[in-house]
Amino acid sequence: MERMRLWRWSGVFLAATGSIHTLYALIVQGKIWIAVFRDGAVGAIGTNAERSYALWFLVCGILVVLWGATLHCYIRQTRRPAPASLGWALLSVSVAGCVFEPLSGFWLFLPQALLMIAAGRRAVVREAK
Repeated sequence: MERMRLWRWSGVFLAATGSIHTLYALIVQGKIWIAVFRDGAVGAIGTNAERSYALWFLVCGILVVLWGATLHCYIRQTRRPAPASLGWALLSVSVAGCVFEPLSGFWLFLPQALLMIAAGRRAVVREAK
């Protein structure tokens, strides 16, 4: 029986995290988005800090979904884990996020980053043999 390789799901985990982020943005900040569209959408963000925050929160969620989908395609096509460097980058961002905003979703990235680092390093060691 083949050993379960959790790294194969790295992209899916990342896309799921981005989906949660995006849904949260739309649900929790729904009143803001209603106001933006009621004001005609184009130019409705302006210098309003609350609307700007809502926009960037939504955009970041969408980018994480796209990043996860891209990673999932990479893993399926190459049958290899994400490079460890991608895990290190995600770990750096998530640790910084946890430090600056402890009560946030940045914690969700920590196990994903560690999974990418471990799998990426094992793949490099296997190739070196």
